[in-house]
Amino acid sequence: MTEPDVNSSRRGFLKSSLGASTAMGAGALIALAADESTAAGDVPPRAPSDAKKSPRIIYNDDGDSVVTIPHQVPMTVHQLTDLIDQFAGTQVDRYVYCLGNGRVAHHETRVADPYWDVKGGKYEKHTQFRLGENVRHLVQSGFDPPATLGNRAREVGMEFYLCLRMNDAHFAYSKEGPENAHTAGSFWHKHPEFRLGGNTPHYSRHLFDYSHAQVREFRLAYIEECCRKYTIDGFELDFMRHPFYFPPNQASTKNGVMTEFVRSVRKLLDTIGKEKGVAIPLQVIVPRTLKAGLQAGLDVASWIQERLVSAIVPKHFIQFNMEVPVEQFQTLTEGTAVQVYPCIEQRGHAGAGEDWILHPDAKFRAAASRYWSAKVDGLYLYNYFNHRPHPLCQADRQVLQEIGDPALIHRRDKHYFLASAETEVRRHFLLTGTTDLAGEDRQVPQPLDTQPNGHATTLIIGDDIVSARQQGLLKRVTLRIGVPGILPEGDRWDIQLNGQVIPHDQQLCVADPVAFSERWIDIDLTDGPDPTPGKNEIRFILHQRHPLVRLPPDLTNVELLVEYN
Repeated sequence: MTEPDVNSSRRGFLKSSLGASTAMGAGALIALAADESTAAGDVPPRAPSDAKKSPRIIYNDDGDSVVTIPHQVPMTVHQLTDLIDQFAGTQVDRYVYCLGNGRVAHHETRVADPYWDVKGGKYEKHTQFRLGENVRHLVQSGFDPPATLGNRAREVGMEFYLCLRMNDAHFAYSKEGPENAHTAGSFWHKHPEFRLGGNTPHYSRHLFDYSHAQVREFRLAYIEECCRKYTIDGFELDFMRHPFYFPPNQASTKNGVMTEFVRSVRKLLDTIGKEKGVAIPLQVIVPRTLKAGLQAGLDVASWIQERLVSAIVPKHFIQFNMEVPVEQFQTLTEGTAVQVYPCIEQRGHAGAGEDWILHPDAKFRAAASRYWSAKVDGLYLYNYFNHRPHPLCQADRQVLQEIGDPALIHRRDKHYFLASAETEVRRHFLLTGTTDLAGEDRQVPQPLDTQPNGHATTLIIGDDIVSARQQGLLKRVTLRIGVPGILPEGDRWDIQLNGQVIPHDQQLCVADPVAFSERWIDIDLTDGPDPTPGKNEIRFILHQRHPLVRLPPDLTNVELLVEYN
C-alpha cells in the first residue's frame, strides 16, 4: 500500500485550524506549515530556556485506543501524527504519550514483549489485530510511534513526554481473564510469586507487588530502554492507573520502598541526561490527596522534599473532578521548582442512570477557573479523548482553546459540581463494590438525618459574583441541590450558604419527569446571597422528615451554575 501525501494532509488540517482559532503562536504555525518530513531525522529536544516554561495544558494520550485501533491495517504515518497535528491552534503545550503497561509494548523493545509477537502473532479480537498489526507496520516502515510522535511534537514547538503506567490492570479484569489476556506479558506469566495476591476477589491481586526487587528492576530496565532510545523532554510515572502496589495490609508501611524506587528513576534520568547533554524532568501522576498516597505506599511529600520530581499531577480515579485539593501540594512545593498540575479527567462520564454523558464546556471552564484561582502552574487532561471523535472535533478543540488561559474563561458560563462516589463504583468496581482508594472521603452522596447542625458540603469556585453583578455582566446564578425523595408536603428543611439561610421563596422543588418524584431543589441566587471566590459552605438542615415515611432522603448533588450576559 502506498503512503498518501502526508504533507498535503497536514496543510489541509492547518488551513482548517487557522480558520478555527488564532490562539497558537506564529512560530509553531510556521513550523507546522513548513514541515517537509515526518520521522526522517531525529529532532533535537527543546532549548533549556523553552523547557522551563510552564505548559498551559498537558495532554495525556492513550497508547492504543485512539492511536491504532480506529485505523484499518495498514495505517498511515499521517494517521499517527494526527495525534499531534490535531492540537494546532490550541493551548496544549506538552504532549504525553502513554507507553502502556510496560509488560507488553506498542513499539520496538527488548525488555517487554512486542504486542505483535504475543501469542505467536495471533489475536483473539479485532481490536487486538488492529493494534498489533498497525504497530508492526509502522515499526517495519521506520515509523516507531514514540520516535515519530516525538519528532513531530518538537517540529511544532510542543514538549514531548513518555509515560509509563506503573500497574495498569486492564488485563486483570478483562473478559478473557488475566491468564489469557493479550497484555499480561511473559514476565508476569513467569513470575506469579511477584503478584499482590491475597484472599480477595478484587482484581488488584493480579498486579505486581513492588516489594520485590525484581519487579522494580524490570520497571527500571524498561524506563532506561525508552529514555536511551527516544529523544524526550521528560518522563512520567503514572501511579493512578491503577493505584495498587503493595498488599493492602502492608501498603502504608512500604512508603520507603517506593521512594527508593523513585530515587532510582531520578538517578537513571540524570545519568542518561548527562550522556545526552540534556535535562530529563520526572513528572508523576499521584492520588488527589497526600493521605491517599500514603495509604497506597506513595510518600509524595518526600519526593517533593528530596527534589526527585519536577512536576506533580494530583488526580482523581476515572472521574471528572474539580475537587483536587491542590493547596496541600502547593504548600509542599512553595519555594521549590516543583510544579503542580491538577488533573481533569474524562470528556464524558457514566453516573447513576446516565450513560456517557458529555461534559459541556461550562464544566471544564468551572474546573479550570477553580484551579487557576488557586494559582496552579497549569492543567492536565487525562482520558479527554475517551469515546470521542478522532482527530478531535471542533467542540472538543474549543475546550483546549479556552481553559489554558484564565482571562479567556473569566466571564464565561461555569457549571461547578461535587463529584459523586457512585460513578467509579458503577463503572469499574460493580462486581467487587470496592472503591479506588480506601479512606478517600466524598462529600456526596450522604443520607440526610435530622441532626440539628445538618449536613455541610464545600464547593470551591473561581468566580467573583459580586463584581460581575456590579459590572452588569451577571445573567443568572443557580444553586442546585439534589435530594431524591424529598417530600415538600411533609418535610421541613433549611439551606444555608456560608451561614446565611436562603429564603424558601427562592427555592423551587417540583417533580422530575424522569424520576417521577421530586429530585432537585433549584435556588435562584441571582440577587443573592452570593457565593464567594474560594470555599463556600452549603449546609442542608432537615428539621423534620414526613412522619409517615421511614427512610430519609439522600443528598446526592451540589451544583452551582453561573451564567453571564
